[in-house]
Amino acid sequence: MKILIFRADRVGDFILTSILINSIKKKFNNAEIHIVASLKNYNFIKNSTLVNKVHLLPKEDIVQNYKFLRLLSKTKFDYIIIADGKDRSILISLLIKCNVRIINIRKKPFSILNILKKNKIIFDNEKEFNKIDILKKNLYFLNCKFETSDLNIFENRLNLSYLSKKFINLVQKNFILFHFDEKWILDKYIKSYTSIEPSIEELEKFLNNLSLKNNKDIVITNGIIDNFLFNKLKLNFNKIDDNLYLKQIGNNKIILFDKADLDVLIDIISLSSLVITCHGAPTHIASSFDIKIIDIIERNKQDFYKIYTSHLRNYNKIFRQNFNELTQKISELLT
Repeated sequence: MKILIFRADRVGDFILTSILINSIKKKFNNAEIHIVASLKNYNFIKNSTLVNKVHLLPKEDIVQNYKFLRLLSKTKFDYIIIADGKDRSILISLLIKCNVRIINIRKKPFSILNILKKNKIIFDNEKEFNKIDILKKNLYFLNCKFETSDLNIFENRLNLSYLSKKFINLVQKNFILFHFDEKWILDKYIKSYTSIEPSIEELEKFLNNLSLKNNKDIVITNGIIDNFLFNKLKLNFNKIDDNLYLKQIGNNKIILFDKADLDVLIDIISLSSLVITCHGAPTHIASSFDIKIIDIIERNKQDFYKIYTSHLRNYNKIFRQNFNELTQKISELLT
């Protein structure tokens, strides 16, 4: 069985679709999964154990698109799933041979595609339906059922294959992971959101207390966008490796891992006992390992976030607020 899935958007969206693929693989052992990816998620998808082949969606160039279509048209797929709901993905999929085409649409006019018997339409306006319910609707057309174990999307992944030996030898398991990316910095994130940006003194005090009160090592990761507070933290740490910094707090360690890519971050999360993060890919990765999550979201967007978090395990949310108030809420969840 050959299945082509369009997921030409972001890494986080593919992580959600990985649950769908996991369900399919458990039902159909021989399923060959092809993904149409974007530049943003191509490399990550290429490393997924759930995927057999990745096709990079070309830029809107006539020659490149012709070659792309010609390549995909050589195969007749049993199913095509347009999971990203993009207009371009839908239109391209109509030119590729298949037995059944499952189209997740965001615009009502695409409902007209239902006139073809092979087309199965699922409407997702990204406001009313939880993502897990949309996933279940896709599975219905594939004669599959969702099971909680399908959330374990990294279970066949080679453990710790992306971590350096220096990091593995340095850190003890069950540490607290504090993902301190650009979403903590006022000028680097959505300006209308409540500021949670700390001073360097507030940040250092929080991290020291977090380690001492919980008697655990702390690992701090960041994102790919430069973070001036993370860079300031490094000044008081000992450099262990190119991207690894260490500070001793009593019997515990605080470790900075600078600019870990997503595959490295997955390995780090898998070793942790708690993940503190603003909502994003680390939230969903932690849930896949059934690790406790403290997820920081904007209060007036909680209905939006609920769409993406209703299926998450071990999930706790805190609303964005003044950093000192925020860290007090975090402490309360840890007592």
